[in-house]
Amino acid sequence: MERLSGDSIYIEIHKFMDALDPEWRRQDWLKGFDAELSAMKSAIGPGSGGRVLDLSCGEGAQAIPLAMLGWEVTAIDINPDSLELAREHARERGVRVDFRVGDMLVANPQWAGAFDWVISSRAVDHLTDDESIARVLDNAYAALRPGGRFYLS
Repeated sequence: MERLSGDSIYIEIHKFMDALDPEWRRQDWLKGFDAELSAMKSAIGPGSGGRVLDLSCGEGAQAIPLAMLGWEVTAIDINPDSLELAREHARERGVRVDFRVGDMLVANPQWAGAFDWVISSRAVDHLTDDESIARVLDNAYAALRPGGRFYLS
């Protein structure tokens, strides 16, 4: 039996849950939407066109509310299936988010100093070693403009 590690275990769990109940993720997402919108409004506020990078965005639970608040959002996740659901949620809400397949452990030099905010919600706690956590924090810091902020939950 192949041993799963890192994000691959979450991809496999999602596949298993999808086989049991294809609607489980949509229902879960909808239940939490209003709370996420309120949390993003309180923590980050209106965007006025500023830029946000969402590391490990999943199905867009924070990215979509931030776009609704006027932020220009780039959101990455390692799981293409989650990103497809995120795109559906964004279309349903009438907002644009630049969703991309990406790994929060890998720096993107094009994003150096490009964002007012970098956020990561319920993702870093899934990392199992100090080196990976440090890499995410370094990547977040590198993506921030001078005076930018990092939201970690």
